Amino acid sequence: MRPFHPEFIKIEDFTQALRITPNYSQAYHDLGLTYAQEEHYDKAIEYYTQAIKFDPNYPSFVKLRKHLQFIDSATVVDQSIEVIFNNMK
Repeated sequence: MRPFHPEFIKIEDFTQALRITPNYSQAYHDLGLTYAQEEHYDKAIEYYTQAIKFDPNYPSFVKLRKHLQFIDSATVVDQSIEVIFNNMK
């Protein structure tokens, strides 16, 4: 996982949008996308879940969340395999 650098990202802008309009699904999407780009998949999945809650008929939110869930689970498997191989040495 890459280190997270919020100073390079507009997270505060999206968060402020949600303070003003808490059911704004696009802001949840934007936060999810931002966290996904930084490889913080668990956080991205949380935000996509919220986006779906407020806009359940938007198919790309569901597709993106499923994709992130797959990536997140594959990352866990990769890390487990690495631990196993390291312990075999």
